[in-house]
Amino acid sequence: AEALGQEELGRVDGLYDELPPALQQDHGVLMLRLQAARSRGESEFAKALETMRKAGGDPLAAELFAIDAWMQLERPDAALDSIDRIDAAVGGDPYLQVMRADVHYRVGELEAAERAAKAAIDADPDLQDAYWQLTTISLDRHDFAATANMLTRIGQRFDIEFQDLRDLPEYNEFVRSPEYRAWKRSQSR
Repeated sequence: AEALGQEELGRVDGLYDELPPALQQDHGVLMLRLQAARSRGESEFAKALETMRKAGGDPLAAELFAIDAWMQLERPDAALDSIDRIDAAVGGDPYLQVMRADVHYRVGELEAAERAAKAAIDADPDLQDAYWQLTTISLDRHDFAATANMLTRIGQRFDIEFQDLRDLPEYNEFVRSPEYRAWKRSQSR
């Protein structure tokens, strides 16, 4: 842990190799090795993750960690595989659809992101992150009618009072649209 904290990644491997075999299979030790491997690239990370998967114990922590690691390593397919593994292990969870939506969104797959976010809402209408994902997608598509609709749904469902959207750069184009003006009027009622 100290070597990892000091970013002495090569030292992490050396120390790991010196541990007795039983400690090399310890979940905490394997998580430290996994964290160090992420910084050394795709093949090292894949090898460390596979070791952790085979070691048994609670694989979910490794898979959760792996999602962001795979995205940093520009492997969205592997991130989706980790989400699928978690989904299978827990027997399904609607929030995993939100996570899938985020992976698809981050690589520009807006249709897949939209499908996943809608599936999340269908499974659990209280998943606020899914609504925000659909809002972001509508902004990217310049579908400002959909943006206004999503903001209205979010405000009603979650009893949210919005700050001034003119202060948020990602809403600049929406704020200049007629859909924004109509939405803003509807909010003042």
